[in-house]
Amino acid sequence: MTPSFGSYIGGCFAVIGIVAAVGLGGYWLRRWIVPEFSGALARLADATIAVALLVLSLELLGTLSILTLGWIVVFCIGIGLLAALLGWKMAGRDGHEIAAPQVQTVALLIALGVASFVVAEWSFPSQLSVDQGMFGGDTTWYHMPFAARMAQEHSTVHLLFTDPLRLAAWFYPQSSELIHASAIVIFKSDWLSPLINLAWLAIALLGAWCVGRPYKVGPATLVAAALVLDSGVMIETQPGIQESMQREFGFRPDFEAAKHHLEANDGAGNTFKATAKPVLIGTAVVGATTMIFSIIVMLTNGLTVDVDKLSILHPQFLLGLIMGGAVIYWFTGAATQAVATGAYRAVEFIKQNIKLDIGSEKASVEDSKRVVEICTQYAQKGMFNIFLTVFFSTLAFACFEPYFFIGYLISIALFGLYQAIFMANAGGAWDNAKKIVEVELKQKGTPLHAACVVGDTVGDPFKDTSSVAMNPVIKFTTLFGLLAVELAVEMTRNGQQTLTLVLSAIFLATAMLFVWRSFYRMRIGETLSHADSTVPAEPRSAAAR
Repeated sequence: MTPSFGSYIGGCFAVIGIVAAVGLGGYWLRRWIVPEFSGALARLADATIAVALLVLSLELLGTLSILTLGWIVVFCIGIGLLAALLGWKMAGRDGHEIAAPQVQTVALLIALGVASFVVAEWSFPSQLSVDQGMFGGDTTWYHMPFAARMAQEHSTVHLLFTDPLRLAAWFYPQSSELIHASAIVIFKSDWLSPLINLAWLAIALLGAWCVGRPYKVGPATLVAAALVLDSGVMIETQPGIQESMQREFGFRPDFEAAKHHLEANDGAGNTFKATAKPVLIGTAVVGATTMIFSIIVMLTNGLTVDVDKLSILHPQFLLGLIMGGAVIYWFTGAATQAVATGAYRAVEFIKQNIKLDIGSEKASVEDSKRVVEICTQYAQKGMFNIFLTVFFSTLAFACFEPYFFIGYLISIALFGLYQAIFMANAGGAWDNAKKIVEVELKQKGTPLHAACVVGDTVGDPFKDTSSVAMNPVIKFTTLFGLLAVELAVEMTRNGQQTLTLVLSAIFLATAMLFVWRSFYRMRIGETLSHADSTVPAEPRSAAAR
């Protein structure tokens, strides 16, 4: 909804006044609490305290059911000015700010360029929402409806209905809904809401810079956070049934023809996914590169010592390269094994318990839930083994030798990228082969189609599981490894090298245990006998009962 010209002008003055007041309050409170902060870190603290003052003010107004325009403007400006006055009175006049370490100009410009690109990408959907209205799933489900109700009732004390499946009602607000509600009250419109996310983006990027600032790697952490924030979100929708579409829209859809067209176009979708998924892994590799470079700068004291160890002539570095590739190939096999075993167990249960040829038309709800439960259990088992292997192997290699670990991280990134490209393309090719047989050759039910379906049981785990899961593996290993190797180096400097090697051996043994579990505890086995698959079991479908 577009605000009137008067509401727009008045709202702009109100927002400027509120932001200036709470910003001033955040600045002086920070000068009182942490006077040594300077530069970006000081601005992050200013913004954090200012947001806290704003949320506190709106919470109090909402609790008292006076969340109106006049009270919002007066109370927020008043709280901000009072906080500024308190901070000004209490802050020392002789505070000494600690200057931030200088960073290279080229690295700073690259980081600002990447951050600007991310801001531009975030701005496009915000502009679209301003022009055409907000249409995101969570936005239209509860974020904006809850904010609109708070704005209409000028209160936050009501329980709000949140979940149609469980008939649940929660107490709101969360900070986001409360700030959106105040913007609606101020402008008498929700046009400002799509732009609020840009403020959170700015604070997140500023925080990412501050993480690496003390170690002279602020550009690296800014780029890594920007790449994470650049990840997209996909929303799936579900179609309605024929009768409801006939009743509501006046036509009866032909789902068979629609299914044929969708399957024909799914080949293009698989090709697009095979192209896009390696790009997703590429963002993780770029982020990993910045983290790896920050580790190298730390270990070589700014590329001044031990640079010769970053070579395949250094045995530990070369061994690290080999181990990184081995871990990537292990992960590929373990993830595929978990998917294959879970699918086999589900099929085994279906064969033994769901008999649709004995008078029933569909499986019972209990049987369907059991199939989902089986798949979920094996997904969780596989995830448990894989995560703990990655976790303990990262600790083990970080404690073993720092240049070994650098080679390991470089290999993880490179092998992971090219393995993801291979798996996404190979999986898409298997899936497209099945589509060609089904749609163009119209050979469903033939031995050719059966062979393609068997091939797709490999293709689907390749393109939908193992390839995309490389992204969190690479990100977690590099981000967590940055902390682990720094701790290990510090322990070695303190004369605890023996303890570091002992811990490395313990962590490696633990990782090997979960490597063994990822295969030998996830085997299909021979639990489904020939008799089980041919002799009908007691039917458990709804109609049979």
